[in-house]
Amino acid sequence: MNDLKIDRTCVPYPKKRIYWLVTLPYLIVLIGVTAYLWSYNVSIAITYFSLYLISTLLHGYVCSFSECPYKGTFCPGAFGWFPVGKIAGKLKKPEKRNDKVIGIVFMSIMLCILGIFVLPLYWISKQGLIFSIAYGIFIIVHFFFFVIFVCPKCAGRGNCPTAKLSDSLNKKLFKKSIL
Repeated sequence: MNDLKIDRTCVPYPKKRIYWLVTLPYLIVLIGVTAYLWSYNVSIAITYFSLYLISTLLHGYVCSFSECPYKGTFCPGAFGWFPVGKIAGKLKKPEKRNDKVIGIVFMSIMLCILGIFVLPLYWISKQGLIFSIAYGIFIIVHFFFFVIFVCPKCAGRGNCPTAKLSDSLNKKLFKKSIL
């Protein structure tokens, strides 16, 4: 895992308004789904929201290894992980970097994300198939808008796997590269 290729023209993050327009609906759905799950089972709701918190903390840990300029400040982290920069700024950069540990932590983040998307589907489907479909579409649309509008102005896009997808989509849709 290489350190980020940094575009210093994107520090501080210049599109906070767009970030919040894309992220706030996701956070509202995250909180709404947590409240809905709470009505079924408190443990499931706590587990669901904990996946978000754990992935955010782990994301901050991974970022503490990089030279990301967002450490200690606003970070346009994917899926509403806006406190990641603050968390990474509070963590001391470890003296020795262990890529195996970073890989395990990164996979843990991916499992948490998968859990965030999949865990509530059974309970959402109890309201009807349309709610499950709407939830799935919402997640896909959120991810699409995030990749199209937020990623292009992130300082770390030169090394981010999601930015490669963003670059491909921006080339197809808007005929411009972000990398």
